[in-house]
Amino acid sequence: MPCKSCRQCLAGRYNLCPDVQFFATPPVDGSIAKYVVHDAAFAHPAPAGLTAEQAAMAEPVSVGVWACRKTEVSVGDRVLVTGAGPVGLFAAQAARAFGASSVTVTDLSDFRLEVARELGFDARRADQALATNSFDVLFECSGAAPAFKAGMRSLDRAGRAVVIGMGSDELPLEVFALQGKELTVSGVFRYRNCYPAALELISSGAVQVAPVLTHRFDLPQTEEALTLVRREPNSLKAVVVP
Repeated sequence: MPCKSCRQCLAGRYNLCPDVQFFATPPVDGSIAKYVVHDAAFAHPAPAGLTAEQAAMAEPVSVGVWACRKTEVSVGDRVLVTGAGPVGLFAAQAARAFGASSVTVTDLSDFRLEVARELGFDARRADQALATNSFDVLFECSGAAPAFKAGMRSLDRAGRAVVIGMGSDELPLEVFALQGKELTVSGVFRYRNCYPAALELISSGAVQVAPVLTHRFDLPQTEEALTLVRREPNSLKAVVVP
């Protein structure tokens, strides 16, 4: 919930509000509870027929929607998604829904690559070389510096890149390619005005969430849900059911 009165909020960039309160961002408590209080202005009704599990995925799907809007993904674009985690797989589906002619997904996990293939994407191991000038848009979702570097090298002239994954404190930029190809690099900080679109994409089936929901836990098992990836490499999104 933003303050609604600062310079960023008044300019419509409420996700950049310096005083925004976001669940699970200290000192604000998280929302893993049976009930939470939420600002009605930022509560969105789920389309009819959507389950609570599906509707809950509007949050990570919104990241993909915002990435598409930031990079202006449109019909005919060739999109590369580095990192086949939940956000990467949702972002890839959003790019396809926005009109991308091809979407390639890379990762080092064979399990995650298989899920990407099941969703209909060209899935490749991240340690395989990518051809230069083969993509118009890069979604960097892994947070790994080598993936960003390889992805940037694969962009065609006037390519657009957006950094989504959080991992490395610093990322390499090859100035010659940046200038010579007139590449555009942007960051994303959450999203804004994306939930209605995300809910519609899920409701229409353009974004499938079921293949990404690999584990479910009850409320008392929250800690197990949050630490799942440490124990189970063949996992994606864990859902805590109140």
